[in-house]
Amino acid sequence: MFGRATTHVIQVPVNTVDRSTSAGATVTFDDFVITGPGGGPVTVSLNLRLNGSYATNLTIHGCIAGGVSSAMSVSVGGLIDGNAFAGSFSQGRNFGFNPFFCQHGDDVSTNASGILGPGPSFAPNPVSPMFSLPVGTPFQVTLTLSASGSWHAGISGTAGVENTPDFTLEGLSDFGLSFGEGSVFNLPPGYTVNSPDAQVVDNVYVPCDYSFCDANCDGQVDGRDVQSFVNAMLGAPPPQGCSACALDANADGSVTPADTPAFAACLLGA
Repeated sequence: MFGRATTHVIQVPVNTVDRSTSAGATVTFDDFVITGPGGGPVTVSLNLRLNGSYATNLTIHGCIAGGVSSAMSVSVGGLIDGNAFAGSFSQGRNFGFNPFFCQHGDDVSTNASGILGPGPSFAPNPVSPMFSLPVGTPFQVTLTLSASGSWHAGISGTAGVENTPDFTLEGLSDFGLSFGEGSVFNLPPGYTVNSPDAQVVDNVYVPCDYSFCDANCDGQVDGRDVQSFVNAMLGAPPPQGCSACALDANADGSVTPADTPAFAACLLGA
């Protein structure tokens, strides 16, 4: 997952709460290359996947009345070879405590998912507009993700039931953005795309699930990885079915000659 945006807001007991928070992330890859039977530009679109959810938590001691509401807006966008795109998704929930809602005992905690229902989740698959992109020439892809949440509570107690109720409202969210499942780009027949830095192999996002320095992805770190590493330094894509993250020996997020000392140390068992 390339971009993650996590928001968090917490409010100590008061009668009225109005709080909002936001977070964002941006990532850029410079080494996407489309290859295929023709040399001219092709018209493509990019598939993405947005995952995440937000929640509202209450800690209540006593009896309260009123209402709680929450709203979340998530924006996805970026640049593909300088062409901008953007989209947004929104959801909201609310609940009224009428008649009074009571919790008794010391430090009783009620997750609002038990009151408001499960925390709303986002799982859309955004698709960019169609763009004309070069064949055989590297181009840049920038992805942006931002999340903005707001929480409101209007709470009151009832002296006839229990003196001065206590409550705490907490809102949080966690969203991640990655390339879509299946094809990363919607390409014409006969074309494919690769990006070692973005872990895209033959137009499929292949997240790293094996050890650094296993350059040929055979499950072992040994002398047989040297040729794949040298090929990568000369600009060749990873072996079929491999992700470039195994070549990122120094774990700095890119595959460059700076990985050579760390790769050598891997082979020597350091």
